[in-house]
Amino acid sequence: MKTLFLVLLITSSLLACGGYPERFFSFGPICHWNFGDETRFSVGIEVSYWRMDGFSDNYEIIPIGFDIGIDYQPYDKITRVYTEVQASLIYGGFSAGPGIEFGEVTTTPFVQGSLWAGLFGYADLRVRKTTDNTYICPGLMVKCPFLVE
Repeated sequence: MKTLFLVLLITSSLLACGGYPERFFSFGPICHWNFGDETRFSVGIEVSYWRMDGFSDNYEIIPIGFDIGIDYQPYDKITRVYTEVQASLIYGGFSAGPGIEFGEVTTTPFVQGSLWAGLFGYADLRVRKTTDNTYICPGLMVKCPFLVE
């Protein structure tokens, strides 16, 4: 609880002062409900890298980054590995990119895009398109930031 309070205090101070870290990583757990041909639950972990160079001085520059994630759907024993390019407006953003789905028998490429909102805890809406299906995947994630500079 003390750690959460400290992180919120530091973040609030940075936002109030107009100062942002230039580069940082964040990582944390994710979960999604995958609605498509069948409804399935998945869990995973995601790591993001952000560059916010110049954002403190010029709010017309949008922070950009990328992420790498692993998502596991236990019922079907499906593992997904993906990467996305991201753009943020601090409290929300969007991302899109390719991935590969590894099933027990097949390997399927896909593309996905996400809209998300939050600061440390996020609500996420992901759309994933495989060769055969389209999935709508609302989800939740928690990310912990680590400063690079």
